[in-house]
Amino acid sequence: MKAKTYSVRKHCNQKNKTFFIIDYQVNERVEKQIQFTYLEHYLQFTDLLKQLDYKEVLTNKSIPTIIKA
Repeated sequence: MKAKTYSVRKHCNQKNKTFFIIDYQVNERVEKQIQFTYLEHYLQFTDLLKQLDYKEVLTNKSIPTIIKA
């Protein structure tokens, strides 16, 4: 991903728990990930990214294995 971009994935595990996964690129070398289980927290975080001029991009990343279990 390019700097100041983010991508969002939604995952529902076998116990019907929903995860909102956000990967965001801080600069050319630093990519971070944060996961939310509450919709409100996810919406607040993406609003914050938009205020900081981050742009949403599509992703083809798979769901992390820690969530699949």
